[in-house]
Amino acid sequence: MSVPSLPGVLAPKEGVREIMVEIAQLLKAPNLNFPGAQPVSFTHSSVNDLLREDFLVCEKSDGLRCLMLLSEFVSAETGSEERVYLITRKKEVSWVQNIHIAASNPRGFHVGTLLDGELILTKDGKVRFLAFDILAHEGKILLDRNLEKRLGYLDELVCKPFVRFCQQEPQAAANFDFKIYMKAMSQSYRLDSVIRQEREHHSDGLIFTSVQAPYICGTNKHILKWKPADENSLDFAIRLDFKELDNGEFDYNSKPKFTLLAWTGPSEQDYGTLSVSDELWEKWKSLNECLNYRIVEVVREDGEYKFMRFRDDKEHGNHINVVKEVEKSIADDIGLEELETYIPQIREKWYERANAKRGVKRKHE
Repeated sequence: MSVPSLPGVLAPKEGVREIMVEIAQLLKAPNLNFPGAQPVSFTHSSVNDLLREDFLVCEKSDGLRCLMLLSEFVSAETGSEERVYLITRKKEVSWVQNIHIAASNPRGFHVGTLLDGELILTKDGKVRFLAFDILAHEGKILLDRNLEKRLGYLDELVCKPFVRFCQQEPQAAANFDFKIYMKAMSQSYRLDSVIRQEREHHSDGLIFTSVQAPYICGTNKHILKWKPADENSLDFAIRLDFKELDNGEFDYNSKPKFTLLAWTGPSEQDYGTLSVSDELWEKWKSLNECLNYRIVEVVREDGEYKFMRFRDDKEHGNHINVVKEVEKSIADDIGLEELETYIPQIREKWYERANAKRGVKRKHE
């Protein structure tokens, strides 16, 4: 399944910086990094997390991770105008002109609002933005709110007004670059129905998010990513190492060694070798595209790394710590059947906590 292209007009370098500064100021962040939360891989020890506290679960969509900044442009001639920006993990910024995110305020649109979600491509070729979290609304930072409160803001103040506008103005909405939908979430003990649900786009796993934890920018141990072992993938940069001839020149006519590079922060380090068949190598050569240091998504099969697809939506491969974590998850290999055996315990613990909360509430009434 292909990842959708970024709609809108890509911002130049100076425009990217302006938007990243605006986001940093909005969140009172100390840097201009991409502030989206990143999950950790699911292992057997993660089951204890699901037993210990409440998590909501949703499907893991195979799409393009984006933040959506809802802002404005103010000028003396036109006054305040709506601006909608998409920001990828590579810090690509796109100004989406062909959409209106309606708001229930006198202005009619949102300002100082930052959503988290992903662009997905449906099986019939439609682009959608699945929103699953919100970091700020109308200048109010929501990072310290728990998930249920954040989802309340997202649903009531962003998604529902957008849906109402689309219903009231169907002709205008029909021409939008994409539609916004709130991603469905369920209690963690309903993971079996979530994973088996029929949907209009490709899904390759589950995401568990802590109900009580705040939104943490960067790696977030309160968000757990589960994927089947055969779909648990890694992202690396690849380096093409051609054979050196006796005269000191390189044999660019032969198939090179494909070295996988893990990201270490300031640089990259050799991690392994990608297995590339002669057929795939011929296909890559026919692309007439630069392959050196391109990001690839790979899986392990029979002890070898095999190519899945190029990930041009990413600036770097996985950090070396993430690589080790995913490798551990693959080795741990908790399959769906085993995961489902824990559902009764997860449900029991969920209701125990719910009953305890109700008891405390009655005690204080």
